[in-house]
Amino acid sequence: MMKSACIPAGIILLIVLLSPDVSGQVLNNPDGIPASNKQHKTHEWLPETPVYASGKKEIAGILESDYPKTANSFTKLFPGAKDQLWIKENNVLFACFLDNGHRTTAVFSVQGKMNYAIANINSSSLPRLVMEKIKREYSTYTIFNIKQITAFGTTVFQVVIENNCEYILIKATGDEIEEVEQLIKPKEK
Repeated sequence: MMKSACIPAGIILLIVLLSPDVSGQVLNNPDGIPASNKQHKTHEWLPETPVYASGKKEIAGILESDYPKTANSFTKLFPGAKDQLWIKENNVLFACFLDNGHRTTAVFSVQGKMNYAIANINSSSLPRLVMEKIKREYSTYTIFNIKQITAFGTTVFQVVIENNCEYILIKATGDEIEEVEQLIKPKEK
């Protein structure tokens, strides 16, 4: 079911760029963690990947020794991960990294279970059938942003398309697409 709303274009841009992806914020050093302390290598079972305390510059632990189940799960799920930054908040570990060139955030329990992962992707990473349907049904629109969300063994794509008048949020699961929300752009003066 489509929901229609008149929300200024700047608000939707802010929502798309800031929710729920925190990887850009973390990779751009929000906690003031010195860049020299961050891992900038492919994860090839690094012996001492630091895990930082949320909101602090101090190391809260070492991923491989303090959270081995999480390290194992992460390595299996994201074998080519680069530029990792790990932050621990309560009993949750947040990993921000590049996966196949896509900025990604994954959230794990300290027991090693991945809760979810969100990646900013490009259109070439969308399933072919989804891309074909979007092109066919929204031929006058261009892709503004795409997120790939993986949780509970399911992958969903959130695609924001735009034209001169509006943004449309599309949810894609499997090869089906559904229009979730339509946001009218404000008229320029």
